[in-house]
Amino acid sequence: LVPAFQFDVNVHGFVQLFHVFVEDVNCETILHHEFFSLKSTASEEEHALVFSVPILEPLPPAYFVRVVSDRWLHSESVM
Repeated sequence: LVPAFQFDVNVHGFVQLFHVFVEDVNCETILHHEFFSLKSTASEEEHALVFSVPILEPLPPAYFVRVVSDRWLHSESVM
């Protein structure tokens, strides 16, 4: 994960919380969820998350990772 915004401690505080969801190809089933905290000191670094998801039959062609801000409306990204 790489933040796509300029982190400003006066606006954002020292930590921003995000929800990370892994969804099936139809975005109907949440396969995984976790919190991610972005600290101001590491806001310009690349972050890696490691997780496991169940293998469903039939095997879906893709999974979607959705990152949603815990504090800001309409602030989400889907990969």
